[in-house]
Amino acid sequence: QCNSTINATANPALNIIPPEFIDPISKQILAFMPPAGSYFLDAGSVRNYFLQRSVVQNETRYTLRLDHNFTDTFKTNFRYTVTPAVGIRSAGNDINGNSGVYSNARQFLIAFNNIITPTLVNDLRLNYTSANFSEDYSPEFAIKTGRSFAGDIGLPHLTQGGIPLFLLTQDASTYTGADIGSAASTNNFNVEQRYNINDIVYWTRGNQTWKFGLDLSDARLTATPFFAASGGRWQFRVVNTSNNRSTTITNGGNEIASLLLGVPNSVDVRPLILDYDYRWKSMGFFAQNDWKVRPNFTLNLGMRYNFVRPGSRFIPYFSGGLGLGWIDSHPEVPGGQGQDFTFNILSAAGISYLVDDHWKISVGALYQHLSNGGQTDPNPSLNLFGPQVGVSYSF
Repeated sequence: QCNSTINATANPALNIIPPEFIDPISKQILAFMPPAGSYFLDAGSVRNYFLQRSVVQNETRYTLRLDHNFTDTFKTNFRYTVTPAVGIRSAGNDINGNSGVYSNARQFLIAFNNIITPTLVNDLRLNYTSANFSEDYSPEFAIKTGRSFAGDIGLPHLTQGGIPLFLLTQDASTYTGADIGSAASTNNFNVEQRYNINDIVYWTRGNQTWKFGLDLSDARLTATPFFAASGGRWQFRVVNTSNNRSTTITNGGNEIASLLLGVPNSVDVRPLILDYDYRWKSMGFFAQNDWKVRPNFTLNLGMRYNFVRPGSRFIPYFSGGLGLGWIDSHPEVPGGQGQDFTFNILSAAGISYLVDDHWKISVGALYQHLSNGGQTDPNPSLNLFGPQVGVSYSF
């Protein structure tokens, strides 16, 4: 301790830390600091080591597909896909700056195609997808299955694997890029699952084809934040060893000395780990009729219903319409419509965002087709496609 009466005058002997004062864990930590080498002066600062950051990501994807015909009219296929991708980042060694970005997904899909009669066909698909999209550590130190660097050096930790972080570069004009270990506020272990059932029945009757479809989906996300749970985040600063509790190095303080004494300025340690579970259930069905009125003219009539779980601000939409109308035709112009009377087909798809109870913003795409159904020759028709943005207010 230093104050106005104790060690107020600088004493060179105090710059040496007695061996019995050195924390035994600190020496294990400093073993992972990049070693100093040749140096040069950079505007008064000493540059004496080379830090090389690295990113490694190797991907091997696997797909297995099996097809089997039970009969000439009843067929099935099975597909299994695995994409075990992980990107590993580090800064100088396997400990410093270590992180693993996971995109490890697997999917099971089984499909059944059954020709019940020559005019009635059923297509059923069952799908399950599971994925690990996490900001974790490399597989060697993964929090669920890897080893713990905190445990190796004798620090408490909540996770099986992982790495703590020791901050040594919080004060200016001391050290740069010398932090040891790794931890980030974005550290999360995320597991996503999706169950899906999709069934479509096709029924052909004369010049009409009916489609009836059902889609059930159950999406799940389990997020486990583990920042500061794999050994904590320890901040060592000049202030803890200066002679007047200041952060300037001219008063004798040094982050390395604070680490050697085992005196952190602040410590972040997560006391417990909680899982956050999210669930989304959706259901949709549709019925559609394709009526081939003439060889060159088909009407599509149908309806669709989507159910979105209450509380969701994002709502996908799909709309379609059919009508009659008149336009200002000019048959004398090459490529122009042959008559004023025309059939109109309009469809749109997009997503709406509920800002609050009154305002809604919609973004999507719009398609419109104008044709007189071949009543004139030629009948070039008109097709329009483009983006659609809307804002609505409900009273």
